[in-house]
Amino acid sequence: MHMTNKTSLSRYFAHASTGAALGLILITVAIAGTTYTVSQKGKAFPSKKLEISKGDIVSFENDDPFRHNIVIHALGFNSGLMKAGENRVVTFNRAGMFDVRCLIHPKMEMTVVVK
Repeated sequence: MHMTNKTSLSRYFAHASTGAALGLILITVAIAGTTYTVSQKGKAFPSKKLEISKGDIVSFENDDPFRHNIVIHALGFNSGLMKAGENRVVTFNRAGMFDVRCLIHPKMEMTVVVK
């Protein structure tokens, strides 16, 4: 079982304008959320609960030799069948509690809590 977290990158630049008036311009460069990897192995998720922040991304990876799928009804998400080695990525853009299921293996369930 494995769950990893890759830190997001955000940059802010301040620039003083030229001329008599001095101005400050703030430019925000694409702020990507943190990416978490959730393994599907041994017909199970690594934990029953994952807490993330709004805008974070979860990559669900099939690390079993047989097929899985991911269904998150509250988001209208269904990954379809995932062969061994495949993954599906979900961006959680709103706060809440999201039940995650594998419809092939009914005991595979977890909750993603988005703050």
